[in-house]
Amino acid sequence: MDFTDRFAGWSAIAVLVLASAAMLAGAALCPAETKRSRVFLIAAAIAAIGLCGRPLFEDDHYRYLWDGYRTATAGSPYGAAPERFEFDDSVPERFRGILDFVNNPEVPTIYGPVLEGGFYLGYLVAPGHERALRLIWALAALAMTGMLLRHFSARDVALFAWNPLLLKETYLSGHPDILVAVLLCGGWLLACRKPGMRFAWTLGLAAATKIAALAAGPLLLLAERRLRVFAAAGAAFLIPYAPFLLAGGIASDGAGLSVFAQRWLFNPSPLYLAANAVLGGEGARLALGLAGAALALWLLCRRSALDTQTLPPFHLLFGAVLLVSPVVNGWYLLWGLPAAVGRRLVWPWIASAALMLSYARGEVLEAAWLDPFALHPAAYAVEWSAIALALAWDGWRAWRSTSAGR
Repeated sequence: MDFTDRFAGWSAIAVLVLASAAMLAGAALCPAETKRSRVFLIAAAIAAIGLCGRPLFEDDHYRYLWDGYRTATAGSPYGAAPERFEFDDSVPERFRGILDFVNNPEVPTIYGPVLEGGFYLGYLVAPGHERALRLIWALAALAMTGMLLRHFSARDVALFAWNPLLLKETYLSGHPDILVAVLLCGGWLLACRKPGMRFAWTLGLAAATKIAALAAGPLLLLAERRLRVFAAAGAAFLIPYAPFLLAGGIASDGAGLSVFAQRWLFNPSPLYLAANAVLGGEGARLALGLAGAALALWLLCRRSALDTQTLPPFHLLFGAVLLVSPVVNGWYLLWGLPAAVGRRLVWPWIASAALMLSYARGEVLEAAWLDPFALHPAAYAVEWSAIALALAWDGWRAWRSTSAGR
């Protein structure tokens, strides 16, 4: 391996981090008198630039395309792992090539039915072409931007609309996690901050998109405590599964999620690593899961969590989920990022740039001494140190504000 090959990965990571910092700086320095239309048009231009590119450092889109094909041809992507079709002559040539690049082909799909519906829609638009999927996610992100612009100042929304995570993870790499934010934050905004049945339905659909959305469940208790509201949330969660279960028997995303929860470990927080060292894998998951539940109950007791001038603290709930999770990918931050709009916080935006360092993996850096899916120690240290400092800064500002009030 020559000098150029050795440093190509680091150069790409450096460009990604610097571009992220520049985008955030531009949004943070946005003049107060900036028009909403300008923020939206720049966001649309960023989306167009991302859609012109190709997925970077990613192969998840091959699974999305394969799932869309399986839904179209078999009625359900669940139950059958992709490796079962390795020698199936009935698979079209284009999808045979896609199948060769599906990661973890021995594991059945882990994606919820709402996402599978999106993958199927992408198949209908352009079979086997990942740009069709990226276009769908981009339209969802721009819809989220439009909803935020109706309720918050243009300068505040720019931090989300021009965020590097949207460019890298949604427009360029095609991760669909923005749908969780659209359903949760959009559902709350559409309910005019007086959620009830409408937010119950969007909460259920968000959980059927990514099961992690259940972390927002306590907020439904704050908003509404009637039984029919919880029944509606449960129905919204279960109904999207019906077409797939009818087509594929009893198979669902449970088998794949079980493997994901038990085996996969990537870029966990130092908190998780410490718990894992003391308690072991299963003990750490249990202890940190209970800690996360305690945080949710604490939020449940704080009526100020439903401040009428902001969205609910989805960013705090999902931030806590990531702190106790064995897997922390950058695109997970999109689940609650819109809720940070309008709050005088630093950590969500610092984290959106710092998590770009999670791509400094062995396979990207071409480091023979590093496992292909292991994060470089230096990148890990810088990434989580930046996040920790931003959290400490926000905590200190909150403490100072509280002390001044007293």
